[in-house]
Amino acid sequence: MKIMVCGALAVILLAVAAYCLFGFLASFEPVANAITFRVFWALLGFGSLGGAGILVRMGLRRKK
Repeated sequence: MKIMVCGALAVILLAVAAYCLFGFLASFEPVANAITFRVFWALLGFGSLGGAGILVRMGLRRKK
């Protein structure tokens, strides 16, 4: 059960990270304050990837 819950949440976070990648690439269009959007999308994307990695590691860890 724990593996399925962690896996499902990790997939959701990976989808968020993919959306952040799209947002990061879209922030290269000429707009005002583009660096703010780039930093926001990068932080959110890396945070989602890190969270997904932690969830996968937690789901695969065996109890002692």
